Amino acid sequence: GSWVGGDRDGHPLVTAEVTGQTLITMRCTALQIVRTRLTKLARRLSLTQANCECPPALLATLKQWNYTDSSQEPWRAYVNALIEHLESAERNELHAQLSQLADWLEQARAVRTAKLYVRPLLRLLDTVGLHLARIDIRQNSAFYERALCQMMVAAGIENAAGFAQWPENEKLAFLNKELETPRPLTHPSMILPKEAGEVLAALRAVASHIEQYGADGIGALIVSMTRNLVDLLTVYVLAKEVGLTHQVEDGLSCRLPVVPLFETYEDLECGPAIADAFLEHPCTRRSLGIGGKGSAPRFMIMLGYSDSNKDTGILASQWVLFNAQRNLAAVGLKHGAKTTFFHGRGGTIGRGAGPTHRFLEALPAKSLDGGLRVTEQGEVIAQKYNTVSTATANLEWLVAGSLGAQMLSTKHPLPDAVSETMHAIVAHSRKAYRSLLDADGFMTFYRQATPIDAIEQSRIGSRPSRRTGQATLDDLRAIPWVFSWNQSRFYVPGWYGVGSALDALEAQGSDTYESFQNCIQSTAFLRYVFYNVESSLASSDEQWMRTYAELVPETEVRKRLLTQILDERERTQSHLLKLFKRPLPQRRPRFYETIKKREVPLTHLHRRQIELLRQTRSMERIDKETTEKLLRVVNAIASGLRTTG
Repeated sequence: GSWVGGDRDGHPLVTAEVTGQTLITMRCTALQIVRTRLTKLARRLSLTQANCECPPALLATLKQWNYTDSSQEPWRAYVNALIEHLESAERNELHAQLSQLADWLEQARAVRTAKLYVRPLLRLLDTVGLHLARIDIRQNSAFYERALCQMMVAAGIENAAGFAQWPENEKLAFLNKELETPRPLTHPSMILPKEAGEVLAALRAVASHIEQYGADGIGALIVSMTRNLVDLLTVYVLAKEVGLTHQVEDGLSCRLPVVPLFETYEDLECGPAIADAFLEHPCTRRSLGIGGKGSAPRFMIMLGYSDSNKDTGILASQWVLFNAQRNLAAVGLKHGAKTTFFHGRGGTIGRGAGPTHRFLEALPAKSLDGGLRVTEQGEVIAQKYNTVSTATANLEWLVAGSLGAQMLSTKHPLPDAVSETMHAIVAHSRKAYRSLLDADGFMTFYRQATPIDAIEQSRIGSRPSRRTGQATLDDLRAIPWVFSWNQSRFYVPGWYGVGSALDALEAQGSDTYESFQNCIQSTAFLRYVFYNVESSLASSDEQWMRTYAELVPETEVRKRLLTQILDERERTQSHLLKLFKRPLPQRRPRFYETIKKREVPLTHLHRRQIELLRQTRSMERIDKETTEKLLRVVNAIASGLRTTG
């Protein structure tokens, strides 16, 4: 799958035209790949009727296609005919034709030719098809809501302008009524406001592509920041507007899956209830085929790892994600569907990253029954897949880890005692984390002690660093948030709040603490979380924290918040040593040596960055040359740390 050209959440440059062009480019690229392979295959097929017995069905097919003049080399003629009609081909039909060719070759005792040249081509069609990759169409729930509101106003619906403020039951009643009729709200010739125009244009581009080439190149309609059932039914109504639904025996059915994306802590907690109501809805049941004959349908749910961490800290975030998966998988089973979890992990621990095999073995039981999807960030792709050998190794880890986790998850479920302990300590972790973010002067400290102002000038992400452009914490996206803390070696999103949580656990008594300590080694989830916390803490550096904090001009704010951060760091370090019983250099010597080897070159880069930050912050207007110097240093430090956001 791919989001290139389809992810328009907060990205104004991903227009309907871009989506349409991307779909065509992907198809043309896939066709070129298949055409090249077919041409090579045709050159190999030198068999003639003079030396091989030709199946009558092959000759009959060539006659039907008016290829009788090439019957002396019927196998080659057959492939040339496939090449000639490739532009209008359909994947399943082409696959069947090539499967038939392989059978004909084997009948002619050309078994080796079929094995070496036709079977791999069939595998190619299984993977890239005639579309290369499925493009997901992602948009924010609030954007969809505004679009629907504008369409309702255009349709003359009473009190439509205040749709966002309607009670939820009234919204649901309206949406359900709209889904009972194929009648659209608007006419294609109507000129609509911005959001409505953009949404309908994008969905029409998708509908047009499906009409011409089929749905193979389209993935799902992903609704980011899914807050409730209304957000998902809204997409059904919008899909109906452009012909992405069709009438079946008992009502409307959507041609594409609508996928909720739960991102915030609160939405992850509410996710199971939302999914339950969504799977209960008649339109969803018809669209997915729930309740029909055959194997259980798959229902995809996407989980965001960034926003819950940014808002509540790593421990609370990991725990709410774990529980959400357990409960969502159970909801799917209740409705006779297998849940496919799409993990929106970032490239750093603060955004859900970590060793692939440990991540997979830490997932809840039953969460892999419906398969697995994961995101890979651009900078991570460069690290993991830049050569055939590294790409092969990483894909092997992903496949092997998935299979291993699936086999072992039912044998080693999370003990009830661990769940009870985690429920208790997560509240303390979240409270400690929020006490930092809500402290007086925090935004002043953060904006001065990290290079966030430089990162906001960069063009590294697929979206602007801020949602609306306001200089508030809520408006800041998770990527620059994590990136800036990492650059200044605080690594706050990867460990803050853990020390306070373990303080609270220790206060319950030595027996409880020791029991939890023993569980870390035997429980995959705990081991994964605390190893990641340890990695983040080891990558942080107290001396550089102090040095970057000197950039904060307000003395009282600097001293108070730096002390708060360093105290929590000391608490966390102390508890990790108790939990793991031996220091990190003894247990993870390779990781420790890797960190230490980076320090000398990073020292020069950090000094240069601090110097440039002082310089730019004292300038009334920053010139282009200085900005480029600063961004080059940001990039160099990211390369040295091997992490961005």
